[in-house]
Amino acid sequence: MACLGPPGTGKTTFGMRLVSGWLAHGTAPDDMAYLAFTKAAAKEAVSRASDGSGAKEEYPWFRTIHSLCYSLLRRDRPGVRVMTSADLRKFAEHSGMDGAYAVQDWEDL
Repeated sequence: MACLGPPGTGKTTFGMRLVSGWLAHGTAPDDMAYLAFTKAAAKEAVSRASDGSGAKEEYPWFRTIHSLCYSLLRRDRPGVRVMTSADLRKFAEHSGMDGAYAVQDWEDL
């Protein structure tokens, strides 16, 4: 289930009600995911779901969308890039983009 909307519309409250219900019915914290846009929101979700007593490790899928993607790509180790200059060049060539986009070395940034 996804809950999307602009700030202040009750997304977190709605999500936490769902999480609380699932936990109350015996769903283990590591059998559900709560994905947020910010680290602060993900941390807040763990705190609310555990009534402030749960360790982050008990809620491994309560995280940011980006951290989940990095983890699934196995790019969650420091210094590992999602795209290299070679990847960018290949993408630019395949998509017909001007080669100027592919010339910049991201590794130098």
